[in-house]
Amino acid sequence: MLKNVQFWVLSALGAVCLAAVAVNIVLASNNQGLRLRVNERAQLIGRSATAALVYRQMVQALAQLSVRNHDPRLQAALARQGLKVTVQPASVQSGAQRAPALQSGVGLAGVHHE
Repeated sequence: MLKNVQFWVLSALGAVCLAAVAVNIVLASNNQGLRLRVNERAQLIGRSATAALVYRQMVQALAQLSVRNHDPRLQAALARQGLKVTVQPASVQSGAQRAPALQSGVGLAGVHHE
């Protein structure tokens, strides 16, 4: 049989093990919650990148329409959004039409905010 001291030492070790298991469960649960939040933010970042690409394409298309149709109202609408449309002449060798460029500070190619 166990001596009195051995019983209390083993009981204390058992209590410490139970406490460690409880702490492990709490930490694992918190970790899972943090993983879910990180995954949601990663998805949001991915959707934002896709939205930025769509925005860039829409702005480029609007700028091309405004230049092609000589539409000052469309250019004014772009200007109200802080976008300035400038026409860059095409190279003489290619014989292509003039290509519009947008100017903005948001990192869009050829787009600059005023």
